[in-house]
Amino acid sequence: MPGIKSPNPRNYAVSKGFCIFTPDDTHVDHHLGNMTQWLYTPKVDILPHFSTMAPIKVQDFTTILQAGGSVRADLEELTAYNLSLFFQGSVDATDPDNVQVGIYDVLESITGRMQFFATNNVGPRWKFDLTRVQLTPSDTLNMISDAYNKMPITMSHIIDDEGLFGTITLQADIRTVVPENVFLPFIDGPLKLGDDPAFAKVGEIMSANVGQWIASQGFSYQWKKGGVNINLATGKTYTPVSGDIGAVLSVAVTARNGNGTTTVVSGNTLAVHA
Repeated sequence: MPGIKSPNPRNYAVSKGFCIFTPDDTHVDHHLGNMTQWLYTPKVDILPHFSTMAPIKVQDFTTILQAGGSVRADLEELTAYNLSLFFQGSVDATDPDNVQVGIYDVLESITGRMQFFATNNVGPRWKFDLTRVQLTPSDTLNMISDAYNKMPITMSHIIDDEGLFGTITLQADIRTVVPENVFLPFIDGPLKLGDDPAFAKVGEIMSANVGQWIASQGFSYQWKKGGVNINLATGKTYTPVSGDIGAVLSVAVTARNGNGTTTVVSGNTLAVHA
C-alpha cells in the first residue's frame, strides 16, 4: 500500500538494482524500494600476501570468515517497513487507518536474508545472496532538506547457521532474457492503508502495482473478480462496481520485451465493500 509497501506505484523499475530482505522471524519477502546505492565493505583488509617460499599470493581466509563484512543501503522510499528497519522498530497496522512505526521497540536485533539483484544493461550482471545480515542502527536520517533525502540502513554480514555467507551468481545478459518477475504485483487502494490484503470499496479507484521485474520494457493488465477476467478491465486502475460486492479482486500483469512476455497474478484484495 502507498506508504506501507515498496516499490511505489510510480517506480516501475530501478535502473541499476534493488534489494529483497527476508527477516528471520516472518520469512516474508520485503521489497526495499528504489536505491541510490548499495555498498559492501569487508571488515578486514583483503590484501595479497606474498609467500616467502615462492612468488605466489596467499590470503588468510580464516580471518576473513571470522570477520564478515558490512552492507550500507541508501533507501529512497520512506515506507513504514523501511522506517522500521532504520529505527529497529515494529510496524503496528492493527488500526489500518492509523499505522504506526515503533522506535527501538524490538527486543532483538533484526536479522534476515538480503538479496541484491542487478538490473543494469552495461557490463556483467550479478545477484548477491547474503544468507544472513544483522541490522545495526547508525547514520542519520534528515527529514527536512531542500535536496533529495536518502535513508541509509547499515547491516553486518555474518555467518549463518550452516557456516556460510552466501553466494554471488553471474546472471545472463539482460538483453537476452524474457522478463523475469522477482516480487509479485500487488494492489493499492486509497482507504485503510494498513490493510494487507488491500481494502476495496465500490467507487474507490484501485491501482495495480507491478511489483519488481528484471528486463521488462512495458506492461499490460487484466483485472479479475474471483479469479475470472473482468470484461474491458485492462488498465492500470480499476474502480469496483456494485456487482463486485463480496468478491475479491486481483490483477494479472504481463511484462514484455523483445524476447517475449511473462504473466503473473497479484494476490487478492479483501472482499469488495459496498
